[in-house]
Amino acid sequence: MGVRTFVEEEVSLTKQRSDLYERMIQEDPNSTTEEENMRKSVTKLRYLDWRDERSSSRSLGFRVDGLIENGETNKDFKSLKTREEISKLLESFIMNTKIK
Repeated sequence: MGVRTFVEEEVSLTKQRSDLYERMIQEDPNSTTEEENMRKSVTKLRYLDWRDERSSSRSLGFRVDGLIENGETNKDFKSLKTREEISKLLESFIMNTKIK
């Protein structure tokens, strides 16, 4: 048993995508394999699987994609993975007295 954030239909997508490769190396230059670096592309399944592994999706069953705090949008939570990291983030959000 496991947790994933994508649907079964996406598992069969085998088209190589350079846009998803670019996202991966932008977030983590060491995330791609030698073969992917030569092709400069990955499949959507590979990207989605990497995204789930990198976040708290696998370990906690959910991930934080973004928060609006003090009128500002923050979407920089892609690599929060541990219970401690997520707890600290949610505590700071919940304890913010400016949120109405």
